Amino acid sequence: MRKNFKIEEPEYVFFKDLFSLLADEEDVELVNKIDEFEGIKIFERRLIEFHDYFKFKEGTIKSGILYWAHDASSLLNQKGKLDKLIQGVNSGKISGLIVDTSVLNKLFEGMESLVDKVPIIAYKGKDTNYFKSRVNSYLAFCFSPYSICHGSAVEVFGEGVLVIGESGSGKSECVLELIERGHLFIADDLVKLVNYPPASILLMSGSQSESFKFFMELRGIGIIDVLRTFGPSRVKVKGELTMVVEITSQEVDRRPYVERQSIQLFGKRVPFFSFSVKERGLIPTRIETSVLEYKLKKFGFEAGQVIKGVLGGRSDKETAG
Repeated sequence: MRKNFKIEEPEYVFFKDLFSLLADEEDVELVNKIDEFEGIKIFERRLIEFHDYFKFKEGTIKSGILYWAHDASSLLNQKGKLDKLIQGVNSGKISGLIVDTSVLNKLFEGMESLVDKVPIIAYKGKDTNYFKSRVNSYLAFCFSPYSICHGSAVEVFGEGVLVIGESGSGKSECVLELIERGHLFIADDLVKLVNYPPASILLMSGSQSESFKFFMELRGIGIIDVLRTFGPSRVKVKGELTMVVEITSQEVDRRPYVERQSIQLFGKRVPFFSFSVKERGLIPTRIETSVLEYKLKKFGFEAGQVIKGVLGGRSDKETAG
């Protein structure tokens, strides 16, 4: 049984989720958090530049983040500009502000009507172009197509592996064994796959709570915190998907040397391996071997092709016979 992945694309993202990504930056600070902060939504997929905002026709933009740089403040001296800015805040077209620190005094001294209605993020750095690029990258990530699935995710030898299977098939136990061998835990139970950047698929926790994202449930033991049990060197927030492994109760046929299975995710072919639950003790080793084989293939070496060349396309059984 192969997993059917339901692909979804966000219509909006929450301001708090964008800020949680920016919060790790040393030059960013939330200076105004309004009461409605948790529920504020962003519909625009890119930053709205201050000078561009006044060029938009009525009804052409949805709720978005306005970026206010220090060199744009002079625009407010022009007739009607301030009124349009206040109208945008009141109507919900502007759901939040990102401003240079040089603009803060102007906001808090003369524009209380704006300050009271939107959250404000201050940028303390000097390279505004680089910062805008970072924010737009975060927005692109937040709006990227995604899929949530039941499974476990681990990074093995630097390659992201998604382990899926029926309930009770031993997915978590398999990943636990890999963690004990030194590989990196990403997620358990709910795994989120994000198509970002477009040519890649990211693996990360699908948990809505930051407190639970490194939790793992094990039969007979209960829930463990992988971060605290094994330490920060054994966990990773996200990794790039390289292959999907299914643990199945069905019989797994022996593959011909050069046949490789794959599944399609976000329009991309991803290597797919199926292992029998009857041999669950061997699965961690087989995952490691599959990853090493994949890495060799990237360097142009594939053992199956070598054997095919030697045997002339015949199987070893045919040759022996």
